[in-house]
Amino acid sequence: MGHVPNLGTSWASRKHKHKNVSRLSYLSGVAMHHGVMSALAARQNLAVITETPWQRLHRIVEARRMRLGLTQAGIQVVGGPSRAWLTALPHLTSEPSTKHAAALAKLDAALQWPDGTSWSVVTKDRSHWPDELLEDEERELVEETHDESDNFAFVVAARLRAMPEAERRAAMHQILEVLGLAPGLGDT
Repeated sequence: MGHVPNLGTSWASRKHKHKNVSRLSYLSGVAMHHGVMSALAARQNLAVITETPWQRLHRIVEARRMRLGLTQAGIQVVGGPSRAWLTALPHLTSEPSTKHAAALAKLDAALQWPDGTSWSVVTKDRSHWPDELLEDEERELVEETHDESDNFAFVVAARLRAMPEAERRAAMHQILEVLGLAPGLGDT
């Protein structure tokens, strides 16, 4: 048998190497872009934003969740997205789209925010906002609450809605009894 000449790397191997080179070029371009942007920001005395809108939303959600006394699982109990979705939130990299809309709407409801708040946090360009305005917005989103009884009532109502009807009626009867109210008020 004759000697088979070495023709170099296989097509698959060349394609794989090309893909890595393309990815490396892309990443170098991104790094260079960020370096240039950082230098421009420093020159203009601007802050460099290092968190994505999804990460910012996650940070605000966690602070709001703690303010309301909810666990991640508790968010789902009061009608919000799943714990898995909340855990994945800071790692999202795609642009917000209709596939995110339902979870963001549930998040607004669970955190007692006006409809569209979460969507606005991840879609509205805030790159030109001064730090003070960003901080004010975050403070308002985290601290917005009427009083403790509103939060308590919200959590209790959401939990009651999640119960089977017979269990819900019994729990409502007990609550009304403890409060010294006529048990008939809960029978609707």
